[in-house]
Formats: sequence, structure tokens, C-alpha cells
Amino acid sequence: MVHEVLLKLVPVGLGAYLAKLIAYPLETFARLLPASGLAAYFLWRRQVSAPEPEQLHFRTALAIATLNFLPYWLSPQSAVRYLIPIFPFFGLVLARLLWRTGAAGMRATMRWLGVVIALKLVFVLVAFPYYQATYRGANYLEAARDVHALAREFPIYSDDWTSAGLSVVTQVDVMRLPKPPVTYPVEGWDDGFLLTELDAAKKGTVVKSYQLGGDRLFLVCRGRACNSATR
Repeated sequence: MVHEVLLKLVPVGLGAYLAKLIAYPLETFARLLPASGLAAYFLWRRQVSAPEPEQLHFRTALAIATLNFLPYWLSPQSAVRYLIPIFPFFGLVLARLLWRTGAAGMRATMRWLGVVIALKLVFVLVAFPYYQATYRGANYLEAARDVHALAREFPIYSDDWTSAGLSVVTQVDVMRLPKPPVTYPVEGWDDGFLLTELDAAKKGTVVKSYQLGGDRLFLVCRGRACNSATR
């Protein structure tokens, strides 16, 4: 866990960091739509006019959300999905703002929420199953079959800890039974294959790459395994 945290603090370059500082709040705002958009609109139109009877609770929720948001926003590498545990605090703040718009504002909020729920039902019933089957199901299985066919009797290692990499490793382990499972590469490994995400060319000869959704997985070989992969 300490290693994972420290990886998020590795510099990514000034340009990439500045882009992240701009994009991260915008993506967070987008993930909280339509409530965030409605709250911003009503604030801009000065329609959040009713007094807040629970100032202490409102400010506490806002402070918790803001203080927990800052480390993820300011760290060089982080994703908005890490904020999911504090989304309820953002939700409390947005709900109070929308409630203070009065009956007209609440009616508009309910209509927009209804539209989003309907769209999400379509996504859950149609688009998401297709995405799971194509990009997070069949895609992983095809990559695993290819790795299994290329590796033959040689050992396979992996230093890829992404969900995509681990999914492929799981499929390979099942296919290779009763052979030993895929493990982390041993020191000075040779005559084998490595599944990796970063710096593939520095770790051996790149045999193949697999695009798994938004992730790219590389298959690297060393020693006699490279001869097997080119047959």
C-alpha cells in the first residue's frame, strides 16, 4: 500500500501536471452531474435564496469534502474514482444547495434526475453488458489465449498490477493448469516471458502488445523463449 501511495507522487512532467490540475476538478464536476450542473446554474442565477438552517452541518460536510479532495487533486497521479468514498459529502452539499432553491428549483432537479436515471437504465441494460463482454471479457480472454499459445512450456511472469493485467493473468493461470501459476519475475529471470505495462523494451524483447480497453499490456521474452515466440 505504501508503494502504491508513493507511485502517485512520482512527477509526470510540468505540462502533464498542469493539465491534470485543470482536468481533475472538471472531471469531478462531470461525475456529479446533473446535481453539480444544476447547483452551479442556480448559484449563478442567484436562485439559492432560502437560508440554510443547519449551517454547522453544511459547513462540516463541505470541509470534509474539500479537505479530502485536495490530496488527490494536488498529487501528480490520481484518478477521480479514488474520490468515490467522499462523493456522499459532495452529495450532501449539493442536495442542500438545491433544496434551498425552493419549489421551482426542486421540480427542475427532479426532472433532470429522472432523465439521468432513464439514460442510466438504458446504459446498464444495453451498453454496459456489451462493454463488459467485448472490452473486459472477450478481450482479456483472447489476449490470454495468445499468451498461452506463445509461451508453450516456458515460465510466464507478470509485474503488471492493473485490473486488465491481473484479469489476463487469471485467464492464463486457468489455461496452464496443472503448470505453476504466473508469478512476479524472479531476480535475473531468463528463458521465459513477462507480462508488463511499463518500460517493456528495457525488460526484454517485446513479442506482442495487447490493447485492453484503456490499458496496454506487453508480452516480453528473454533467452530461448524468444525463439519459441517467433516460430
